[in-house]
Amino acid sequence: METVYTLCNVDRGVPEVWGSVFDLRDLITSAVKLADGKTLPEMDLPLKDRLALREFLKKVQGTEIEKLLRACGAL
Repeated sequence: METVYTLCNVDRGVPEVWGSVFDLRDLITSAVKLADGKTLPEMDLPLKDRLALREFLKKVQGTEIEKLLRACGAL
């Protein structure tokens, strides 16, 4: 874009690229919205999945993953 703007004498800055498709924060936030805003513990899951979720939450407790999930509204 910068080359085209230069060749065409366009006096405008090149817009910044935002890779939200690959940004985990956006993906987690979108997943929460798709689940009607329910957090992981609030979701109506089968027993097997609830037990797996409980183990997962124990393992990520106090880590950056837990902070990320909380910041995105998944916990």
